[in-house]
Amino acid sequence: EIPLRLVGSEMCIRDRAYTDEMLHSIFTYAKEHLNLKTMIYFSDHAEDMVYYHGTSGFSYDMIRIPFWIYLSPDYRKIHPDILPSLQSNKDKIFTNDLLFETASGIWQAKTNFYQDIYDLSSPSYVLDQEAVTMHGKLLITDDPKFKK
Repeated sequence: EIPLRLVGSEMCIRDRAYTDEMLHSIFTYAKEHLNLKTMIYFSDHAEDMVYYHGTSGFSYDMIRIPFWIYLSPDYRKIHPDILPSLQSNKDKIFTNDLLFETASGIWQAKTNFYQDIYDLSSPSYVLDQEAVTMHGKLLITDDPKFKK
């Protein structure tokens, strides 16, 4: 069988459907068989269906990544402070290079490199409004969809 070649938004829809299906399968299996307490998902990058993933053209769609965190009811009982912090930080600037701190905070695996100001699950989380992208050239807060 010849593989179907999709372009642009058709490819994006197919990729998202596949990702959703895989995440659903992993989540369901882990919840039913592995005593799932937490699950974190994020993409390593985003795409713009006009410019794709490169620096020759830029749009803020290229830096908006899918990202979610699941906390089981049992986990929430054991760590009642985590969910309120995540909820209060949900609309703040976050970049995926800060996942180390957030995962460390959620999993209670803090090291001497951990900094709570970069941990979304911490009440101390703060990322400067001057956070930049595109090799330091553009402010993330200039994104028209950024909630100020």
